[in-house]
Amino acid sequence: DWWDHLSTAFPEVRLKSFLEMRGADGGPWSRICALPAFWVGLLYDQGALDAAWDLVKDWSMEEREELRNAVPKLALDAPLPGGGKLRDLAGEVLAIARSGLNARARQNQATMIFAEGDDPRVLRAAVQYQRSGMGRALVVGREDDVKTKLTAEGMADAVGELEIVNAANSPHLAEYKAFLYKRLQRQGFDRHDVHRLAARDRHVFAALMLAHGHGEGLITGATRKSAHVMQRINMVFDASAEAGAVGVTALLHKGRIVLVGDTLVHEWPDEQDLATIAERSADVARHLGLEPRVAFVSFSTFGYPRSERAEKMHKAPSVLEARGADFEYEGEMTVDVALNAQAQKSYPFSRLTGPANILVVPARHSASISTKLMQEMAGATVIGPILAGIDESIQICSTVSTVNDILNMAVLAACKVG
Repeated sequence: DWWDHLSTAFPEVRLKSFLEMRGADGGPWSRICALPAFWVGLLYDQGALDAAWDLVKDWSMEEREELRNAVPKLALDAPLPGGGKLRDLAGEVLAIARSGLNARARQNQATMIFAEGDDPRVLRAAVQYQRSGMGRALVVGREDDVKTKLTAEGMADAVGELEIVNAANSPHLAEYKAFLYKRLQRQGFDRHDVHRLAARDRHVFAALMLAHGHGEGLITGATRKSAHVMQRINMVFDASAEAGAVGVTALLHKGRIVLVGDTLVHEWPDEQDLATIAERSADVARHLGLEPRVAFVSFSTFGYPRSERAEKMHKAPSVLEARGADFEYEGEMTVDVALNAQAQKSYPFSRLTGPANILVVPARHSASISTKLMQEMAGATVIGPILAGIDESIQICSTVSTVNDILNMAVLAACKVG
């Protein structure tokens, strides 16, 4: 098993089809998430990269090696070449990385539509989005209601900062209604129905704003269940299973990130749908800095025990193979085989080189059960579902989202994740 042992040799950087940096081997999920953000901020912005290099470019090889040997013993108290401690350098590098992330976000400068301006969490997230320099925040709501809620939250100074869009007073309402009527006229909706939807339903109105280019991303779902919000969005966009839309949820637990799909759109996908779910999930994984490894999970593993219910999970990898997928995938298999490297050794023919980080499940109900069970019983942190596979950048929050959750979804939308 020499090659198995060799694959465990992990220097600080190893060369694959990309440069792979060694990260943390454990720790709380917030720090696991912070680590790739740190590297992105440091290495993917030229100004940050130059500033970081300026800190260390005068060190000799011997000085770097001496610091490296001192850190395991002295940690942040390790002395730096020329004086000072590693703690001082770490603070500077952290600040540089943060500035690099902010610079990348400001480059996008996405105008974000926040559909639920009657919710204090949404208002706080909108204010933070704009004050952080991410872009412009458009809040759908009534001016007096937004002002009252911001004041009650101690943010009266933000009233003049946000642009509030009242559907009833919008100069674009007639245009929006004409567009919506054309889409819905053969689905049992008359002009009165369309007026009520466009002028009174914040989810529909916000989606119409996005459809007409009056924003670059949409954040919704904090006040209504996702099924209702998806039904409203589909009135304006083609965000159905037939159109290739997919919902991907990220689970963060014990230092691991695992994506689960489809948690939003496909009720009972067939093997073709399952392959599409895998492709969309792989896109999301790459946006999050992960190299995709997909497992089609079931109660059986590679054909045993045989069951008609598991047949589509068995066929899905062949569909991906025919499509020429450029990421690792395998199935069907049980969850423990998908996630446990030791269990995978019993199947040396598997195409996976390590534990899967994307689980494609048989149906939406099993996806929902799995993610909620992990959240409630194991205390996993849940992000999403992230809506992928549609042309516009729309993210749907959950009704229990915090301010930070909503802000994170806005950042995902601004960065076109999905």
